Amino acid sequence: MNFLKRSRYILLVICLLISSGKLFAGTTGKIVGKVIEKTTGNPLPLVNVFIVGFENIGAATDLDGNFIILNIPPGVYSVKASMIGFRESIITGVTVRVDLTTRLEFSLEDNSIEFGDIVVSAKQSMINKDETSRTAIISSETFSDLPVASFQDVVGLQSGFVSGSDGELHARGGRGGEVVYLIDGIPSRDPLGGGFSGQVDKYAIQELQVLTGGFNAEYGQALSGVVNIVTKEGGSKLKGRVEFTSDQLNESPYHKADALATDQWGIDENGEMVERLGTNNTLIRDVPSAYKKQSISDTPNLFPNIDFLGQLSTVLSGPVPFIPDLKFFVTGRFLNSLDQMPWGYNKEREYNAKLTYSFGDIKINANFNRFYRIYKPYLHSWKYLPDSYETRKDYKWRDNIKLTHVLSERSFYDVSFSYNRQNFNRYTPGREAVFTDKGELISSNYLRRNNSTPPFWTQADNGIYILNEVSTMMLKFDFVTQAGNHHLFKTGVEIQQQDLDRLRYEEPYFGGFHNFEKYNLKPLEFSAYVQDKIEFEAFVINAGIRFDYADVKDTRWESVRNPAGYLDENNNWVPFGEVETDPKQQISPRLGISFPISDKTIFYSSYGHFFQLPNYQDMFTSRDPSQDQAIIGNPGIKSQKTVAFEFGLKQTITEDYSLDISAYSKDITDLVGSTYLTVFPYEYTVFDNSNYGGVQGFEVSLNKRLRDYWFANLNYTYSVAKGNESDPREGFNDYRRGSSILRPKRVFFLDFDRTHVLYGSVGLEFPNDFGPEVFGVHLLENINMNMVLRIESGLPYTPTKPDETNQFTFEKNSGRMPSTQKVDLRISKIVKLFDLRLTLFGIVNNLFDALNPRTVWSITGDAWEAGPSYTRTEDRMKDPSAMQARRSIQLGMRLDF
Repeated sequence: MNFLKRSRYILLVICLLISSGKLFAGTTGKIVGKVIEKTTGNPLPLVNVFIVGFENIGAATDLDGNFIILNIPPGVYSVKASMIGFRESIITGVTVRVDLTTRLEFSLEDNSIEFGDIVVSAKQSMINKDETSRTAIISSETFSDLPVASFQDVVGLQSGFVSGSDGELHARGGRGGEVVYLIDGIPSRDPLGGGFSGQVDKYAIQELQVLTGGFNAEYGQALSGVVNIVTKEGGSKLKGRVEFTSDQLNESPYHKADALATDQWGIDENGEMVERLGTNNTLIRDVPSAYKKQSISDTPNLFPNIDFLGQLSTVLSGPVPFIPDLKFFVTGRFLNSLDQMPWGYNKEREYNAKLTYSFGDIKINANFNRFYRIYKPYLHSWKYLPDSYETRKDYKWRDNIKLTHVLSERSFYDVSFSYNRQNFNRYTPGREAVFTDKGELISSNYLRRNNSTPPFWTQADNGIYILNEVSTMMLKFDFVTQAGNHHLFKTGVEIQQQDLDRLRYEEPYFGGFHNFEKYNLKPLEFSAYVQDKIEFEAFVINAGIRFDYADVKDTRWESVRNPAGYLDENNNWVPFGEVETDPKQQISPRLGISFPISDKTIFYSSYGHFFQLPNYQDMFTSRDPSQDQAIIGNPGIKSQKTVAFEFGLKQTITEDYSLDISAYSKDITDLVGSTYLTVFPYEYTVFDNSNYGGVQGFEVSLNKRLRDYWFANLNYTYSVAKGNESDPREGFNDYRRGSSILRPKRVFFLDFDRTHVLYGSVGLEFPNDFGPEVFGVHLLENINMNMVLRIESGLPYTPTKPDETNQFTFEKNSGRMPSTQKVDLRISKIVKLFDLRLTLFGIVNNLFDALNPRTVWSITGDAWEAGPSYTRTEDRMKDPSAMQARRSIQLGMRLDF
């Protein structure tokens, strides 16, 4: 009872703070500055300062000549200062960033001598003095110039990020899914399985911020990082873009028979699949290979279903005819692609629409996104039976409406409502099984697997079915006010109602272990924060506190060692005696400080507590200990916690070069794990908070802005990520039954640890009339070349060594895979045709066709060589998916109007 009273008190205090004041949505920035009289240097009061083309966004100077303009979307603007009796002054090229402050100074001249505007260009600093943690800011132009397919590719190039063996991104040694993604201030996550839920066309992004340091209290449900995306709005002029990019033009080295070794299976004269290769790799039947190259026409339909390979992207924006002040921005993307693997495909359709309407002091944004994907990932054991392996559908809908009301020059609020929905389905086409609600199989047309541990499946169905239907309704209220010239107070509230519907089963044939799972639950989440950004010339402080609350709306076992239920007469598990699950509540303090030593040198430091809810899938998994190899969901597991500290230095080396050095340490506790238990007559594995770890490292970034035709960015990361386990299911996968006593109780290198990582991008941009002239044509004019470099230490693995009696295993993750190197290149040529702009481009990914391993054999440490003790065929041993993507060449064209 005392605990409940304390919780209610906390909620009351936070609600009072919210009702008294201040909040921010994380989608706009501000401009501050001063206006003086040029000849005397005296401050000028009552000067109108506003953004050109957005006259409703502005402010008047106070008695000291100071002005503050809030609620500015990110972008590049011209800012005008105007006062009767003085010449108007315009500063062009003013860049505004989300959550940051841009500083300007105007010097006005008396217009009695000379008339006309004074126009000057803004000097963009290479560093931001009010950044109190590690921050990377990516503008919209970056997505057009670099050889990247999506915004995730750009995120992966930032310092602190590494990729695991499955390609998933990890920030500062954290697990996958520990980064929260926000789109126009609204978090987009899959509450059931974790990670980013959705997609954003790269051409719809105005600005993207990547935060891996001590991010502010306004950001929650993240342990390792924040990716904050602000999408574009329509302008006053009609603009458009059409772009086509081909699929891979060069032949994949795996799209042929006997690609890496002689294919083990063939087709006889009767059309039957027969073994053509013995275990000693000798040909036993001289028949054609059973491998069949895939065609896009053989794949499931996805509307609009057109059987061509490549990607078509379109963008259109501008004013809506006949409706003043209503603007639109829409994109569409159509993708058909074949995998480099022996088979596999990816089909995507994406549509984005954003409407913006302004009247008086009110602005309304309505944002709609639809994303449809059908794909089939390659799995080597199914090389000769692709049609029987699973197909996956991933459909996502995202709708968001936001109202912004400007109360005064120094106060505004936002109200946002969003509805996100996701439908994810893993299925085998043409197969269906029917179960009762208790998991009893009624009928099925699935094929039973013909053996248990095959070199390759030749007569079977995959037999795994998953259907996740998830929806999230969210209401968010934001309010911000500037108190004086030094305090920006913020606070926020957010309520989320989840609706989670899941159906899963395996081996859907009579006699199989079905591991049946079906539920519909509706957790409720609430969060609030209070924050103050204190800005003086000598320092900047971001101080805040956050409160998170979650009610999972489900019962649990009172003890994980006491199964709450019994088996009925039909051997079905019946829950009995479960207890209510207490709400999860956390308070997270955050503090960031920046010390500008000069206009060229800034020290910064941050400290914070960060919490993240476990995936609901781990909480709600079936609680039936009678199943074979049962894994038990646990609604009672606590939120995962990270305590992180960071300090760093930002240095402007010259006008065009800057350096950013930071060091960090993370203490990670209460990570979700799984523990094997035996409680007679049951044995099962249960999810708990048994995992922990720690990460230390430092990062160095060197940036050179575009000047003298070139720019460059280099990001180096050194980190050591250790923990007792790398994945919540590691205890279930590796430490059950007799192996449970071998479960370690100390830390090792995590599966995704990469000690050294170097990412870099270099670009050349040649303007009009550049380079040697031949027959009146400048050969190099309007040519851009952009290269991306990735060099990474190898991932850890656990070596084994065979001896005469058994297989000796070395310390966990004590081996290292070979390092990886990759170079991507994009070359483009711009041709101007009247008001049209045509861009021809070519992209080469993995320019030097480097063989970069994803996984290796534990005996040899090699991706394609298992060692002399390997008893299967060379065809089975050489899995092409053990390597990262090989060289691919694409061509494309883009038309802007």
